[in-house]
Amino acid sequence: METSNSMLSEKTSKAPGRDLIKVPGLAFPTTFLALATFSLWCWVSWQAFFGGFSLALACVLNTVLAYVSFTPQHDAVHGSISSKYPGLNNALGRIAGVPLFSPFYAFQRLHLSHHQHTNDPEKDPDFWSGKGPWFLLPLRWLTQEPYYWYISATKIKETSRNRKREVLFTILFFYGTALTLAASGYTSEVIWAWIVPSRLASALLAFLFDYLPHKPHRVRMRKDPFQATRNIEGRGLSLFFLSQNYHLVHHTFPTVPFYRYLRLWGKHKPWFEERGGQTDKFTKLLKRE
Repeated sequence: METSNSMLSEKTSKAPGRDLIKVPGLAFPTTFLALATFSLWCWVSWQAFFGGFSLALACVLNTVLAYVSFTPQHDAVHGSISSKYPGLNNALGRIAGVPLFSPFYAFQRLHLSHHQHTNDPEKDPDFWSGKGPWFLLPLRWLTQEPYYWYISATKIKETSRNRKREVLFTILFFYGTALTLAASGYTSEVIWAWIVPSRLASALLAFLFDYLPHKPHRVRMRKDPFQATRNIEGRGLSLFFLSQNYHLVHHTFPTVPFYRYLRLWGKHKPWFEERGGQTDKFTKLLKRE
């Protein structure tokens, strides 16, 4: 159950744009993005392994593709890909997690915990990316994923045995595949076409989606959901962020597909602003406090 939805039940029940809020029978843009991104990632990796691309080029391309694959994985976490075929959410979520070296169910538990406990220093897994002195923040972003592993193992309790098994199997599959390829003489290819791109993409995601939208990480979701996050505006940002810069829209309506964020915001901006919703320029958020 997503706390942000339950907390806002009274407000969202009267909110405009109900036609934009419901989960589609099948989100074609998200489905296409997931399959196209994974296919391209496989193709680039193949080229890297068999000499078609230099490792440097493969690293850059797969970093971009791993970054893009987060969006369909994220929508899958919220069940936003399909209401007609629920299993498709999990299937595409698993596929989208491969370039990121990210087990779907583990990420789902952590991300929903973030929604429930946004900006709580003790309970929000993403708070890691926003605490500490400014000069150490890049190190925080680079280690957000390992911190997820730590939180998942020590603080987030998974009640489903099947999900525990799947997470364990996925981890063994990822590392087993990487080690097998390395043992077969493809160590450099594994490192530069998969491991490094997944780490760089994860760090970029931590900066753009964990740190900036919630900066300065002081207002908790339970206190004021409309002040706990923000939208980020700037020329070309929606394309670069794949609309994830409308983070306030997402936290208010977590199950809305990513490609509807901009429409929902453009059509109902006054509704958000009347409730204290905030929007900041990207350049402003880059400044040190």
